[in-house]
Amino acid sequence: MNLLIINRYFYPDITSVPQLLTELSKDLVRKNIDVSVICSRNSYNGNKKYKKYEEYKGIKIFRVGNIYGKNKGLVLRVLELITFFISVFFKSFSVKKTDVLFILSSPPMLAGIGFFIGKLKKAKIVYIIEDIHPEIEIVLGMIKSSSLFSKIIRKYNGFILKRVDKIITLGKRMKENIINKYSTCPEKIRIISNWADGSRIYPLDKRENLYIEKYSLKNKFVVQYSGNMGLGHEFKTILEGIKRLQNEEDILFQFIGGGAKRKQIEDFVNKHTLTNVMLLPYQKYEYLNYSLNMADIALISIKEGLGGLLLPSKFYGIIASGKPFILVGDEENEIGDFIKKHRIGRFVPEGDIDGFVNNIMVYYKNKGILKNEGKLARDVFMEEFDRKISIEKYYKLLTELRER
Repeated sequence: MNLLIINRYFYPDITSVPQLLTELSKDLVRKNIDVSVICSRNSYNGNKKYKKYEEYKGIKIFRVGNIYGKNKGLVLRVLELITFFISVFFKSFSVKKTDVLFILSSPPMLAGIGFFIGKLKKAKIVYIIEDIHPEIEIVLGMIKSSSLFSKIIRKYNGFILKRVDKIITLGKRMKENIINKYSTCPEKIRIISNWADGSRIYPLDKRENLYIEKYSLKNKFVVQYSGNMGLGHEFKTILEGIKRLQNEEDILFQFIGGGAKRKQIEDFVNKHTLTNVMLLPYQKYEYLNYSLNMADIALISIKEGLGGLLLPSKFYGIIASGKPFILVGDEENEIGDFIKKHRIGRFVPEGDIDGFVNNIMVYYKNKGILKNEGKLARDVFMEEFDRKISIEKYYKLLTELRER
C-alpha cells in the first residue's frame, strides 16, 4: 500500500505534530506501508532550509519551497500559505502512486488542496483533525462567528467532511463537536489519540537525571510547562500564581519551548523581577526524557472556551513520564475528563489564582500524593496512550481501506 501524507512541517522538526507524523511514518514503514511525505523546506521557526528530497528510515520526503511568513504580518502569512499550497499541488505529481492520502486540519485550507490531489490520484482520503477551525479563531476573538470569513470556512469544512473517506479525531469531545457542527455521519469518524513513546519517555529518578545537575535543581520542587506557548493557552492565572509563590525558595517554575505567548511570559518575569522562574528553549528529542523528568508536577493550560476544539500533545509526554499535572483554563475537554475518571491531576478555572497556588502547595507538601498519582499516570498511559496502541489503530484503518 502507498500512503501520502501532506503537512507543512515534518522531520527533522521537533514540534508536536511533525514529531508524531514522523513516528507514525516510521512505524508504518516497518509494517510494509510505502510512505511518502510532502512538506515545506522551511523549518518550523524559519531559521533553516532542509533538502528538497530525502529518504529517512524508509520514508520518502519531498520538500517544497514557499515564502516563510510566520510572525511576519498577515500579508506574508497569507502568501506563505498560498505559495505552499501551489507548490504542494505540483510536487504531488512526483509521487507516482497513492492509495491513501492523509491530510491535516491546520492550516484550514490545506484540506482543500489535499482533497483535490486525492481525487486526482483516485486515492482514499483520511482527514486528521488536530484542531477545529474557525471555532478556535472565534473563541480567541480573531474573527466573528457571524463574519463572511467564518461562514465560508464552515461551508468549506462541511464540503470536505462530507466527501472524505474517513475522519480521525483525538477524542470524544472533538468527535461530538464535528457531528454537532457539521452533521457528519458518526460512522465516518474514528477516534485515534495522539501519543508518546513509552520506551523513550518514562519515569526517571532525579538521581539518574543529568539535567538535574546541569540546571542546579537538586533541592528544588519543579513545576514545569513544556511545549508550545501559543494563543490557545492561558498564562495569566499561572503567572500571577508564580508571583504569589516567589518567596517559596524551594519551588521553581520552568517554561520550556516557544510560541506566540513566550514573550508575554518573559516580559512578566522581567517586570516583576521573578527569581523563581527558569526559561529554556525547546529541547532536542533525544534529551526530552531528561527534560520532562526535571518536573515534580507539570502544567497544562487551555484557554476558556477551547475545550473540545483542541488537545495539547504535551499531555501525553507528561503522563508517560509519570507526572501529576494541573490543568488551567477549560475543563470541558478530554484532559478534564481524564482528571475526573482517573483522579489524576487537578483542575483550576481561569482566573482562580488562589486555587492554582493551593494546588501547587498540596503537591509540594504531600509527597505521597505526588508519588501515587505519578505511578497511576504512567499505568494509565501504558494502557491507553502508548505509541504502539495508536499506531496499531492507524494500521488497522489502512488495512480496512485497502480491503474496500
